[in-house]
Amino acid sequence: MVAIAYCVILYHGTARFLVPFDRNSSVSVCEDLLSSGAFKKASANSTNDFFDWHPDGCSLKHYSQEQSKACMQQIRHKKGGILANIIFTGDSRVRQLRDGLLYQLSGFDQDWLANRNVTLNPRRYKKHSSNEMLLKTTGVRLEFNFAEALDAGDGVTGKSLKEIIRKSRIRQPDLLVVGNGAWTIRECTAKRRLQSQCAEDYKKAFLALLPLLTEIGRKTPVLWAPQIMVNESNMWDREFTNQNMEMYNAAVRSALGSVPGNRVVYWHSLEAVSRIFNDSFDGLHLGPRAKYCDVQFLLNLLCNALTEDGKRPTRDYCCTKRNLLRRRHLFRLQFLCLFLPVSFSLSLLLGVLWKRSGSLKFS
Repeated sequence: MVAIAYCVILYHGTARFLVPFDRNSSVSVCEDLLSSGAFKKASANSTNDFFDWHPDGCSLKHYSQEQSKACMQQIRHKKGGILANIIFTGDSRVRQLRDGLLYQLSGFDQDWLANRNVTLNPRRYKKHSSNEMLLKTTGVRLEFNFAEALDAGDGVTGKSLKEIIRKSRIRQPDLLVVGNGAWTIRECTAKRRLQSQCAEDYKKAFLALLPLLTEIGRKTPVLWAPQIMVNESNMWDREFTNQNMEMYNAAVRSALGSVPGNRVVYWHSLEAVSRIFNDSFDGLHLGPRAKYCDVQFLLNLLCNALTEDGKRPTRDYCCTKRNLLRRRHLFRLQFLCLFLPVSFSLSLLLGVLWKRSGSLKFS
């Protein structure tokens, strides 16, 4: 009991001290947010009509439109007036994340895939084209690079990443979200190849692009958006199964695990949310609740550390100094609580041996 009490006192005593925080390491302190979590029903007095997502080890902060805009302006201020620069590279599901962030910041919704009240206008919305949006009053640049499939560096995805590296010398991105794979799955079936063979080629292509992603990741958080789970009952293409989606996700995880020191973060919670909500309209793309949740993840990553005001928050929000400290102190506490009983037991054992052997004589 004394040891337990000592551990509790030690933990709460050391939790006051702060350590330096580097904004470029924001992804590392967002580990809880980006890795796992669970869906819980909102309480009766909750103001959130969409969901109540609980990451493991921290709390998700829900950003309003005004709070989101204020965050972008803070980023611009910290960059000396340069617009916040958020880049999305990938297929239509990654484009939906860009559209979701655009809606969160401006109130303008153009994603017909997750909103039945929106109609696609092919003349105004080039869904298979790259484009850039400047929200100057908000203080952000949203860039989307359409890249339907991975390549060895000489295709659309590789050229897009090289262009990001080239531009970063004058315009450093604040976040890069990259991902694709659905087109690869479809083309694999069209060519009558086994999906397992195509998944192996997919892994090789990812490994070829990993040095480019790592170079970007030295100064910019890089998130890999995995294949989200699909609603197979709504699918018109038989190759789009959750088994195939998971096969391609496993290929990327295996590639990342085989290269120590890479700077790419696999966005586990994106996949988990799609499985839990399962609210896709067409079975393949993000549904409204899942997309809203994913956008909140991105805002927590970008904004939580910036919006800390030095006061003790009522909740341990993800991606903050306080949450990082809690994790570090918990690790130290676990180590000390393991070390103290062992050292105490050794002291007792030595004392018993001393009594049995009598006084020691030295010549």
